[in-house]
Amino acid sequence: MAYEIFISNYAKTKTVQLPILPSEMPSLSSNPTNEVFETYWDLPYNFIEKKGLVEFQLESWLPVDHTKYSFCKSKVNAGDVIELIETAKMNVEPIWILINGKSGAYVNDTFAIEKFEYKIMKRQDYSYTLGLKQWRNPNPTATTTTDKKIGWKSDSTGWWYVYDENGSYYQGCWQLIDNEYYSFQPDGYCKQSD
Repeated sequence: MAYEIFISNYAKTKTVQLPILPSEMPSLSSNPTNEVFETYWDLPYNFIEKKGLVEFQLESWLPVDHTKYSFCKSKVNAGDVIELIETAKMNVEPIWILINGKSGAYVNDTFAIEKFEYKIMKRQDYSYTLGLKQWRNPNPTATTTTDKKIGWKSDSTGWWYVYDENGSYYQGCWQLIDNEYYSFQPDGYCKQSD
């Protein structure tokens, strides 16, 4: 079956198409957390919970130089893919995954990186395993305020910084504010240090 896989950072500013695909499309699983309970006077019951988060794993290899292989699906090298995934891990951000098959999108959502392992093979190419689990943003974006004055704003979720009279705020970047550097997530909230 013909298909293609795209990986993007959370802000969707960098996207790569995997040059070498796993031999089969990944098997998706979604395990609900059903619970069995029983009453004193009756038989056991199975309480059916909501659908769980989708999980899957990609296993294949990445060329160190895509020009060495005529069958590569894209002009992407191993370093490009590894850098995108490692940057997402370092920034504690999910990644976007799009898997297109003949009948359309098989997967198109954000995923947390559960596992990422890679190693150099004999020809200096990389084998890898990428374990993913669906991610949902538990926090609303910082756009819910009507206060458009320049400066720091906060709500029950966190802090963000409005930098102009239109109410624009920093998103997905580092900024120098009052001689201090602050990191802002793609949703606009300032990352909290531990």
